[in-house]
Amino acid sequence: EFAIIECGNRSPLYKKEGTISDKFPMSCHTTGLSCIWQTHCYNLEVYFPDKQKFIILKLLSWLIISVIFLLIVIISFAYIVKVIVKQKKLSEMKNDFINNMTHEFKTPISTISMASEVLLKADEKTSQERLKKYSQVIFDENNRLKLQVERVLEIAQMDKHDFKIDKKDQENVNDIIRKTVDNLCMEHCQRPVDIIYKLNAENPVIKIDRLHFKNVINNLIDNAYKYSGDKPKIEISTHNTPEGVIITVHDNGIGMSTETQKQIFNKFYRLPTGNIHNVKGFGLGLYYVKNIIEQHDGSIKVSSELNRGSRFDIYLPFGNTN
Repeated sequence: EFAIIECGNRSPLYKKEGTISDKFPMSCHTTGLSCIWQTHCYNLEVYFPDKQKFIILKLLSWLIISVIFLLIVIISFAYIVKVIVKQKKLSEMKNDFINNMTHEFKTPISTISMASEVLLKADEKTSQERLKKYSQVIFDENNRLKLQVERVLEIAQMDKHDFKIDKKDQENVNDIIRKTVDNLCMEHCQRPVDIIYKLNAENPVIKIDRLHFKNVINNLIDNAYKYSGDKPKIEISTHNTPEGVIITVHDNGIGMSTETQKQIFNKFYRLPTGNIHNVKGFGLGLYYVKNIIEQHDGSIKVSSELNRGSRFDIYLPFGNTN
């Protein structure tokens, strides 16, 4: 709004009709009109009744764009930080895997080397029992090395999606579990272990890949044994649901925190054991287990508490298809 006002008595010479009252607001913008030839002094006075609102409306679009741009910058920065942290953690896990793999390969290679050296130095006086003993050591360590290499290669095939399972035959999971666990404990258990079987599934026959299912049971029992104390106690049970079979492995080991349970099936991840480094492995076992179970159209879940053991539940459906 605007008006031309006489300087002395502030009477309007001209005003915008219908918008300005007789008393023009004092909080207005004023400038002299020296270009008007009059004996009196006149000012041009301009008043903005909604100046702040007008300015805000004009700047609103720019403010919105600025806020959106700021949010994009903040979100991008947070995402970059998250990716960097994740990559750093993955790099540390890979380095741990390489160190563990080097150690796991070095041990059987060193044992084979020493046993071979003994055999090379053998003469006619060396007893056959001694020769057989060191030959058996070489054979066992070679098999151990072979199994480790095969495990790494299987994981590599899984990552390339070239890994396939063969589910041609119907198998009795109760029988496979009992035989697998008995053989494992006979060959590898160096301290007494209490195995409790509760194989109550009345219909335990499902279509599975026998070899890889045995590897799944081996991995779960091996982990339960390694992460238990001096007196390991492992309970293995099965029961039916209308759709399939539930297999449960429950131990009395050191247990896991909630955060560890979220990562336990990740590749290269290993359960932290503080300053104790006597637990061997690559951090691939449970990653392998999860992949095999999922290829059988099943699922696996873990529940655990620190110092109270862990429990793994595997579900395998009757009518699974590849």
